[in-house]
Amino acid sequence: AQHATGGAFDPEPPRGGEEEVVMVPGSVLYVPAGVWHRVQAETDSLSINISVMGMSWADTVGAAVAQRLRAHPAARRPVSFF
Repeated sequence: AQHATGGAFDPEPPRGGEEEVVMVPGSVLYVPAGVWHRVQAETDSLSINISVMGMSWADTVGAAVAQRLRAHPAARRPVSFF
């Protein structure tokens, strides 16, 4: 499987380097893509996770080319293989 950081996904978390963070109401914690983490609530809790996937150069160039092609009627015609 491919990981969000572009590397291979390893289903086993790395050992060592663990850090415990105790948060209070209103706290925000940023966890970079690819960092293993585990969450445990001490009381009733609500957690909202947002993932932002960056675009690659291939995504950026591909989108620009597609936008330019859509502006031309000939490029919008169906592809005919016969």
